[in-house]
Amino acid sequence: MAGVVLLAIGLGIGVAVFRSIRMPSFTINLSSQGTTAASGDNVNVTVSVERLLDYDKVVTLSASYDSAYVDNVDFSPDNWAVPFSATMTIHVRATVSGTTTITVRGTGADGVTSSAGFEFTIT
Repeated sequence: MAGVVLLAIGLGIGVAVFRSIRMPSFTINLSSQGTTAASGDNVNVTVSVERLLDYDKVVTLSASYDSAYVDNVDFSPDNWAVPFSATMTIHVRATVSGTTTITVRGTGADGVTSSAGFEFTIT
């Protein structure tokens, strides 16, 4: 949410007024059947990209993760006009265990961003 500060000068006294302006944007929601995976497995997560205030741009998905636990992350599709759903496939490294987090970031064609995290345990 962006804010605009207006300064009104009257009788030599400054008065600051804050008005909230809502801009079109989008949100990212993540869901999965479970939050536990075996080492060497793949984890599929549904990524839902939803519009806020009639946002209608193409959003490209990317992920950041700890490469000690995860080989790579794929999205299908990796970009589309909002709203849309994608499948994120997390390729878990073999012979690892522990808890890690994947952060999914969406970047709109106009530079607007949103992100969400997904934590899971590798056994």
